[in-house]
Amino acid sequence: MFFTSDTHFGEDRVRILGDRPFHDVMEMDKTIITNWNNTVGRGDDVWHLGDFGDDMSLVQQLNGNVHLILGNHEETKVQNDFGGDFPRYADYLMSLGFRSVTAGGKILYVPEIEDNGVYLTHKPMDCDKSRFNLFGHIHRLGMVKKFGLNVGTDCHWFKPISAEKINFFKGSIKNVYDENVFCDIKDLNFG
Repeated sequence: MFFTSDTHFGEDRVRILGDRPFHDVMEMDKTIITNWNNTVGRGDDVWHLGDFGDDMSLVQQLNGNVHLILGNHEETKVQNDFGGDFPRYADYLMSLGFRSVTAGGKILYVPEIEDNGVYLTHKPMDCDKSRFNLFGHIHRLGMVKKFGLNVGTDCHWFKPISAEKINFFKGSIKNVYDENVFCDIKDLNFG
């Protein structure tokens, strides 16, 4: 099982503003697709936590069963292009090749990570305080939080991250990282 978010396929604006290391959007898309397919097997499940990109049909070029949690870009498409009709949008995406489409957050039971379920959502501000969370939205900013892990493609060398690797980060978040990792300006020593 794998997780990712914010691939933004076909979105040159994101390539430029995100300072992604690609000469153009074609190189970006090709690299992300190649990295994905070199990481994910055909039968693997991949949870994409939103902002897939402008060309949703690219899902057909990706290995695995791709499950989509809507990001803010998809939420805008539901409103603007489908008149707010989420079921019609979900049916459209599934006709392109997505295995499932979910609006809002979702609890997923992944034994490799958490017995009582991890919470999947696009934005970190929408996380569940009672669970370990996986999120995206903020690209390479704030990869680790006390409450979870940013699975955005920018944080993980432009490829999906495995459940096993997430469990490694979870262990570090819970048992290794100290106040220096999670400090806030109020915690700083001025003197």
